[in-house]
Amino acid sequence: MPRYDPERAGAPATSAWDRLQSGLECCGVATVASDDGAASAETVAPAYAVWRNNLRLNSGAADARVPESCCLSAGRGDRVADCTSDPVADPNLIWTADCFDAWSTSLQSHAAALCVACAVFGGALVVAAALAICLYHLADDQDG
Repeated sequence: MPRYDPERAGAPATSAWDRLQSGLECCGVATVASDDGAASAETVAPAYAVWRNNLRLNSGAADARVPESCCLSAGRGDRVADCTSDPVADPNLIWTADCFDAWSTSLQSHAAALCVACAVFGGALVVAAALAICLYHLADDQDG
């Protein structure tokens, strides 16, 4: 997140966060916040609040802007409203889901397909290795 730069849309970190947040309809990652640093006072801050620490988006403690990819969309990439113009993001205009949770849920929902793909790939490797061994023995038999 510290490398996210809205002025450099093509930068790897910027485009990765934008694609992740738009695709999973999330904004940031929930972090543990503490008012006085004491462990007993810990609370989980909203996921989008982590963007407050990005100095390319926010100029100081009073600002709490989020990337444009956090703005709610009506599908097809059309933004419902401009959620980046105000110094403080309006939770009613942005995705509020935690990107880690959204990614984890997405991964779990595709786990079966990933397992099948890995099994097929592993099987293909075994067949390829067996064919390579057979080819080696054929070539060895012809030489000697």
